[in-house]
Amino acid sequence: MKAGAYLRAETLQQALEALEKGGCMVLAGGTDVLVKARERDPYGEKTLLDIARVPELRGLNETEGALEIGAAVTLSEILESEKVKRAAPLLLQAAFQVGSTQIRNRATLAGNVANACPAADCIPALLVLGAAVELQSTAGRRTVPVEQLFKACPACLRHAGMHVKTCFFADPMAQKLLLKPGELIVSIRVKKQQPEEKSLFYKLRQNANIGMAVMNLALAGKLDAQQRIVDVRASMGGLFAKPCLLESCVAPLIGRKLTEEALQACAAAAAERMDAGAKSLADFAYKRAVMPQLLTDGLRALFWNVPIDGEEEPI
Repeated sequence: MKAGAYLRAETLQQALEALEKGGCMVLAGGTDVLVKARERDPYGEKTLLDIARVPELRGLNETEGALEIGAAVTLSEILESEKVKRAAPLLLQAAFQVGSTQIRNRATLAGNVANACPAADCIPALLVLGAAVELQSTAGRRTVPVEQLFKACPACLRHAGMHVKTCFFADPMAQKLLLKPGELIVSIRVKKQQPEEKSLFYKLRQNANIGMAVMNLALAGKLDAQQRIVDVRASMGGLFAKPCLLESCVAPLIGRKLTEEALQACAAAAAERMDAGAKSLADFAYKRAVMPQLLTDGLRALFWNVPIDGEEEPI
């Protein structure tokens, strides 16, 4: 890495003014940025803008219907938060699956989103929870649903294969997110889960300990008094050109009890979704075979408490 400038922002305003000038690469936890810097020279003369100690980005606050998690809050801090344990257990499950303790001590939730890796663990959970990002520049502030934040990136899937590593783009915030010039993710708003809502996160990986996901799955749903499914949301990572909810795949379940017949309808819809949107995958045949099974296994685990093979104990 060339000896470009380094700037540690002390305030949010200082960070936004630096971004307005251009030529900055945002650094928070550095678990992706610094890996790329060691492997090659991706940043040239860009200024590394360190936002890790900006006080305005360090909050983890609870409102009536949501949690607001600052862009500099680490995954370890999320895992230790009683607010998150109480209000968003699905996010807790996903955050626990990111890397090792050392990585989670540095990595941030906003960084997991900003890196936009096709197999990122927290993004499917955020989609299922209806999360939104707060973006700010010197020109103002706006809120964008997480589902609307990403550009389609078929190249990621062609290069990923089963061994999905960190995004190979030097600056994924600029190349894979729908940001306006000078914008920074300042926080992520996560809707609170309702007490009666069930949720599940599962990560399929080759390395049993800390490997990147081959695929991952986030689910949440509710049953009525007659055990009919009144709500179910699903998202999977490592499959499509941009993160998305799998609405068509779980639509056959709404208003029905979970039966093997209903699960087969879900599996058929999932196979159709793969055929329609994932053929650019480097390992399409493998994932086309596994994805419907993983989805239906996850639904059994969610509503019937049948463990997925190899599922880790929840934290």
